[in-house]
Amino acid sequence: MSGSLTTCEGETDASFLLIHPLKERLLKPTLKKWMKEMSDDVRPYRWYGLFFDEDDRYIYLQEAITRVGRQEQLAIERMIDHLLYGLWYSFHHLNEDLYLGEIEEDAATLTEAWLLIEQLEDAVLKSECINEWQKRNQTLTYWTRFRQEQTTGFMEWRMQQESKD
Repeated sequence: MSGSLTTCEGETDASFLLIHPLKERLLKPTLKKWMKEMSDDVRPYRWYGLFFDEDDRYIYLQEAITRVGRQEQLAIERMIDHLLYGLWYSFHHLNEDLYLGEIEEDAATLTEAWLLIEQLEDAVLKSECINEWQKRNQTLTYWTRFRQEQTTGFMEWRMQQESKD
């Protein structure tokens, strides 16, 4: 089974390749048993995080990262994607002056994402992630400043700020 999972882990949409009954009846119980019986092996944590579309999957990815650090590049990449997507979600209605996040939480998410980005070994991916991170960081900075000055018209306000910078 580990050979099949190793093959699947490189696939972007691997969680869709594994059918639900297979994941629920075989894969999930096997991985949980593996975690208990061979707790020093990081692979079941990585695979659980990669293959299950559940809220707790990120706890497993984080556990894999915590156990082996920068060696766990796939888990790091997936966590960065998750964190940056969460920030995107917070910001995606700013054109309507609606911020869906919490400033303190999103600031902490930016910090967490940055720490993970620093661990990336692929220079091209790292550069892309830094670019995305900088966009999210700038958006949060602008939103915070905007809310101190105004309550409506964020997009116009931001364009004015960007033309000044």
